[in-house]
Amino acid sequence: MATSGVEVHEDAKTIMNDVKLRKQRYAIFKISDDNKCIEVVKLDDSQEEILVNLKESPVDSEKKTQKALELLHAKLNDNPSEPRYMYFNYVCDKGGRVLDKNILFHYNPDNGKIKHKMLYSSSKDALKKVTPASFVDLHITEAGDLIDFKELKTQIISKSGST
Repeated sequence: MATSGVEVHEDAKTIMNDVKLRKQRYAIFKISDDNKCIEVVKLDDSQEEILVNLKESPVDSEKKTQKALELLHAKLNDNPSEPRYMYFNYVCDKGGRVLDKNILFHYNPDNGKIKHKMLYSSSKDALKKVTPASFVDLHITEAGDLIDFKELKTQIISKSGST
């Protein structure tokens, strides 16, 4: 449980594990309307075209990652002022080899309500504690940050160290 008192719903834990195991490419989470738990809002819905097979070339994997990020961006634009958490399987080309990382995005838009922003910020640790693998933690304030592929890739590579 986070300092805010918000807990992570069991379904959210299961879905995060599915992303880790590449059964899902991403999942979007929100805090429930009663402010008691973090729940699943949306899963990827175009399975085959964005799921990565690590036997593919790193360039092909990166193209699928960009496509998945574009889809995720579109989902955030449905409610651009609402904070969300997203767990995403990020795969890219790093010097001819595959970099495969799970990313926990904390989307907390600048134009969001202060109360919501504070609740999401204070509840994030609950989600981090149940994340099923090592991950890169990124905070974004604009949905467009998801499709700034070059900057996002730079951040992920720098936060993931030499792996």
